[in-house]
Amino acid sequence: METRQSRVRLRHARFSGQTWAEKHRFARPIGGEILSPGSVRYDRGIKKDVYERFALKEYWIVDPNNRSVEIYIMRENAFVTHGVYEAGDKAGSALLSGFELEIDVLFQSEA
Repeated sequence: METRQSRVRLRHARFSGQTWAEKHRFARPIGGEILSPGSVRYDRGIKKDVYERFALKEYWIVDPNNRSVEIYIMRENAFVTHGVYEAGDKAGSALLSGFELEIDVLFQSEA
């Protein structure tokens, strides 16, 4: 459950002498999360807010349950939806020119 206390803990958690926020302030321009039943609210809420606050340029959410990919891009200090991709679609990055990911291939079962 998302609470103010969990947000404070995340902000002040230490990784190699840095807080989580300090470590990710100058993170790579693209980040993403693969949702699991226990992480949906956290990844769509707290993590997305933190990435937005530190101006991550592109944020991907892979949802295995719905077999979809959501891509958000930074515009004027806030995330906007670049696209929501499902079966039959190709997800494309706004930052990586020419990069496409076939959703059917991403969720393809191994034989």
